[in-house]
Amino acid sequence: MSKAFPNVNIIIPDDADMVVAKGAVLFGHGPNFIVSRIAQYTYGRLIQPLFEAGKHDDSKYVNIDGNERCNKVFDILIKKGEKVEVGKNIRREYETLEERQSTIKIEVFITKEDTVFYTDDEGCKLLCEASVELPTTSTRGKRCIAVDFEFGNTEFKVTAFEKETNKLCEVTCALR
Repeated sequence: MSKAFPNVNIIIPDDADMVVAKGAVLFGHGPNFIVSRIAQYTYGRLIQPLFEAGKHDDSKYVNIDGNERCNKVFDILIKKGEKVEVGKNIRREYETLEERQSTIKIEVFITKEDTVFYTDDEGCKLLCEASVELPTTSTRGKRCIAVDFEFGNTEFKVTAFEKETNKLCEVTCALR
């Protein structure tokens, strides 16, 4: 290391626990020291796209309000090993699948696996879930919510709002 970085003072600590403690103190006094992190997991959300024979597993077929859907599809938000800036925000939109649906459930999963297609694949775990309550309406048709997934902090944050009314729903999950 010394040969590779001749102008850098390299310190080799005797006590690894002390290094962690000092790092925590530095972070506590100056959280701006950390500008990005490397994702330990692949993060994804559960979605139910239209079912495509040959592409989707037949066991995942569901019929929702007359529409052929594929259940438990893992939709990647951030890949394992990806550099994630503190406060990185990813926005996705969801539509209701049923007439006069009163809630939309948001489920976020994590995995250390490189390839995951479904949220019930081996190694895939539920990180957090939130329900967005939709106001009662007599209007027929699809309704939409916007969901912000915030990465790169010491906590993972999901904020959702119903687009028509801007009603918020927030859940925060401690990272494992």
